[in-house]
Amino acid sequence: MNPCRKVGLDVTWRCNWRCTHCFYRWGADLHKHVDTPLDECYAKLTRAKAGGMNHAVMVGFGEPTLYPQAAALVKMCRTMGLACSMITNGTAFLDKYAELFALGLDHVHVSSHATGETLDAITGDYGAWAKQCVLKAWLGREKLPYRSNVTIQRLNYAKLPEIVAADMEQGAWQQVLLGFLPHYEWGTDRDRLREIAVHPGLIRPYLEEAAFLLLEAGRRFSIRYHPFCHIDESLWPYVTNARYVFMDPFEWNYTLDARDAGAVWKASVACGEAAACPSCKGCAAYRHCGGWNRTYAAAFDGAGLHHIKKAPAMWENVWEQDGGLFDLNPTNAHSGTLR
Repeated sequence: MNPCRKVGLDVTWRCNWRCTHCFYRWGADLHKHVDTPLDECYAKLTRAKAGGMNHAVMVGFGEPTLYPQAAALVKMCRTMGLACSMITNGTAFLDKYAELFALGLDHVHVSSHATGETLDAITGDYGAWAKQCVLKAWLGREKLPYRSNVTIQRLNYAKLPEIVAADMEQGAWQQVLLGFLPHYEWGTDRDRLREIAVHPGLIRPYLEEAAFLLLEAGRRFSIRYHPFCHIDESLWPYVTNARYVFMDPFEWNYTLDARDAGAVWKASVACGEAAACPSCKGCAAYRHCGGWNRTYAAAFDGAGLHHIKKAPAMWENVWEQDGGLFDLNPTNAHSGTLR
């Protein structure tokens, strides 16, 4: 395992979507014209580079293509010798993406939460799917790499196989099947959480079908934030829970220092233990799963989590190693930079 070398930049609260699962859905600043000053970004990038980081990713809080200084930030990163990428909903005009790629943008990570009318319903943008298709077709013509992420929730969980099939057809380099996390404004509101989240046992057959489609096609993918006890054991190497989050090359690291791998690993373990159900610590797979989100589990009366008793025969050789399963996913050995 190597520490993640991306630094996350929360650049703007502007957003043209109203996603049902958004972390910040009830936040006071969402959809306001609140932007991070460019000098603050520069200061953070300077600290990040000094700490061994080599890549900046524009994360949010809103939609980075709406950040007025997006082009200037890409240029700044390139001048500093840093790669730069962004998470985007894929609905900006093509000239915006063309400008950013021309300035040196490494890749985009498109929020492909569904297809057709389902994506429109999730985002509150009736036309979102059509706009994303325009971007993905253009990326294909220009031979520009993109990654995709699907946040799994009530409106799309049963459609995961068709979502994955569409993204494969449209040329996604890697796909992230992302379990919903009750962060920030969601708090511990059980009723609110259950309006969006789905019991992992119900998600399982659709998630497995989608993952096996990806495996059969030889595609790169990761499953983020899903309990080992609710997925086929052959898929465990593709699951990255909070315990390994700072070691994922396609995540971002807010610690700003990647020079001490041992310290980053310690922070990653602490992150996982802070989020995980205490009862998960008695599971034989805890070294690899790290446990599952305690708030989500509590909202579903424990969510059917159960202890795995021993190592499956297929994984015995790596069972006693931290990262033993994690390192088996080819995506996790990548640098995190695509160009």
